[in-house]
Amino acid sequence: MTVSYPIKDIEIINQIKEFYKNKNQIRDLLLFTLAINTGLNLQDLLKLNISDVKDKTAIIAEKDKSIPLNEESRRLIAQIIEDRGPEEPLFITSREKRLERSNVFRSFREVCTKLRIADKFSVA
Repeated sequence: MTVSYPIKDIEIINQIKEFYKNKNQIRDLLLFTLAINTGLNLQDLLKLNISDVKDKTAIIAEKDKSIPLNEESRRLIAQIIEDRGPEEPLFITSREKRLERSNVFRSFREVCTKLRIADKFSVA
């Protein structure tokens, strides 16, 4: 069984963010940014709908815990929710279906491979 670790190295975090920016992958950049900044697990992030984050300064997590959204996260949210309804999933595929965990794992593994960083990292 492979053990994966959270990413704590700011240089690696910035490399991943730059990769997403350069590829114009705003959805994936937002997902990564929220995971890093909020500490929410992937499953909870993928459950978010637009109404959970639109015009908000914080995400309400389970047990009514409020997690602040920084300026970068709010800017990225505004970019990906344009012309979308409040009950739509925040993270969708190109076919407009809710993004699934397996898609995120596969995509993130590809990013780590392309950046030649340790494959011990996980988005979960």
